Amino acid sequence: MITRLLYFIISLVIGFVALVFVVGIAVPKIRTSEITKEFPIPSATVWAILTNVQTYGEWHPDALNIQLLGTNDAGYPKWKQYSKSGSSETFEITYMLQESDLEIKLVDSPFNIESSWNYRFNSTENGVIVMLRQKTKIEGIFLRGFLTLLGSAHSNVEEEMSHLYEMATRVEKR
Repeated sequence: MITRLLYFIISLVIGFVALVFVVGIAVPKIRTSEITKEFPIPSATVWAILTNVQTYGEWHPDALNIQLLGTNDAGYPKWKQYSKSGSSETFEITYMLQESDLEIKLVDSPFNIESSWNYRFNSTENGVIVMLRQKTKIEGIFLRGFLTLLGSAHSNVEEEMSHLYEMATRVEKR
């Protein structure tokens, strides 16, 4: 009885490892996600939220706490973000053009993941249209497969944009 149970558990583990490997091979190393949303809010409000990295813990779906690390070589903010899962990663703004274009990069990840988020703004009569494009690169086959099975291989741009929209709406009502 115990031997069968042991074989069953070992078979499950081997099957899971094989599944992670196959998924890791099938999923591309680099993946891009994009979403566009119209905000009935002035672009300055949305811009202020995105460029004030200290407030990310208030609206970003994965940010629990932010530790400012100063500025990068271009003079833009650099910070460590502590996530709800317990990990921490270092980010920096790498490019910004006032209320038009903002790029944020993940510069230090415990899992050697590369990511960038590009926000583009297009002002309208009713507010602003924000386009978010995220590009993620995960080299490791097992990590890519495991994170894909967990549903966290690539951040959810829809969730991020939804949280940004909610925060902008709250700020605008103040």
